[in-house]
Amino acid sequence: MTSLQRIKICFPGSTRRHFDRVTQLLGTCVERKLLLDVGTGTGGLPDFLSRRLHCNALGVDIVSGIRTNHTPFVVADSSYLPFRSSSFDIVMSHEFFSHSHDFLRSLSEQRRVLKEEGLFIVSDGNLLSPVTLFDLIVLYPLRSRGKRGGLRWLFRKRKEIKNYLKGTPQKDEDIKTRFWWTQLLERYGFTGIRFPFRISYVAKLYISARKPNPFAKLLYHPSETACKNHDDNLHKN
Repeated sequence: MTSLQRIKICFPGSTRRHFDRVTQLLGTCVERKLLLDVGTGTGGLPDFLSRRLHCNALGVDIVSGIRTNHTPFVVADSSYLPFRSSSFDIVMSHEFFSHSHDFLRSLSEQRRVLKEEGLFIVSDGNLLSPVTLFDLIVLYPLRSRGKRGGLRWLFRKRKEIKNYLKGTPQKDEDIKTRFWWTQLLERYGFTGIRFPFRISYVAKLYISARKPNPFAKLLYHPSETACKNHDDNLHKN
């Protein structure tokens, strides 16, 4: 059994599907590139991507002691990332911003460490999805024994919970809409904002964007055509 087969067995359905979608979104043009996964949790995603796509992946999370593999891992607050500006080719997060107690600061930091023309990827819940709303209003209270979710979640999801996870301040599923994300990323100067998989997976938004480079036209090289065509074909589906 190969290492990739073991990874697929270890991760159940929804997580494995997420890994496959991110792999499809990144394509084959990320070999040896630097990738940062913010709010990485156990580090499963960067470990999977480093094995599958041969990229140099790094995970960062504010909570220590939860990593389950040997992927490089840094314990840090996403509001103050301990990296130099323009350090990473790809910055991504999964269900992170809906829990971040200061998502605007976190977004600014992720943009800062992203290289010019670097790829920015976010996957998070969709507030307008009936599936997501049913889960948060009906099923979430059952899973949390009444501590989370329900109708009160709609009015309290923006409030900070000081001891949400091991004493760290977070929000409780403060998910947004596609329109909200578009407006925010445009305000922060991102370009090429796209929503792949928006037809098939309405319960979760996948967002990709690029940090602009004012000299992009001068620096463009014909060898990048394959990567560009992959992005175009992916978002047409």
